[in-house]
Order: sequence, then C-alpha cells, then structure tokens
Amino acid sequence: MTPVEILHKIVTTEQEARTLYDGAREKRENLQALLDQEIAQLREEIFTRVDGEIARATREEIARADRAIEALDAELSMKLTRSYNSFKANSAEYVERLYRTVVNADA
Repeated sequence: MTPVEILHKIVTTEQEARTLYDGAREKRENLQALLDQEIAQLREEIFTRVDGEIARATREEIARADRAIEALDAELSMKLTRSYNSFKANSAEYVERLYRTVVNADA
C-alpha cells in the first residue's frame, strides 16, 4: 500500500469510527430517555399501588376502631343498665342511707 492509500484508509477508518461513536452515543441517549420514561412509569404505578394499599389499610383500621368503640359502648350501656336497675331496686335503701349520713353529720 502506498502512503496515500494508508492515509486514505486511516481517514476512512476514523470516519467510520466517528459514525459508530455517534450512533452509539445516540443509542445511549435514546436508551437513557427510554429508561427514564420506564422509571417514571414504574414510579407512578408503585405510588398508585401504595396509595391504594394505604387507603385500604386506613379503611380497615377505621372499621376495626369502629368495632372496638361499638364493643365498648355496648359494655358501658350494659353496666349503666345494671347500675340503674340496681339503684331502682334499692332506691329506698340508698335514700335511707343518705338521710342517716346527713342527719348523723349534723348531729
């Protein structure tokens, strides 16, 4: 090969290398854009799923708390009913005790 042919070969190879490099850089940029898009989409899907799970857990916790409150209300209502019935059944005795306590305190 002559020096001119060698120089031509070097220039041609450099141009081909530049073309390959530019193509690779463009593909890398396109891939990065695609990855960024996929990441954003996955992030959105995850946030949507997590928001749904948080809402579900919140509903379940509120329902559990409501059931606990209902149970406590029922227990309190039962105790109040028993106390009222006890007072009603023994009201004369309670009045008599109160009267004696007041009269004895004044004496």
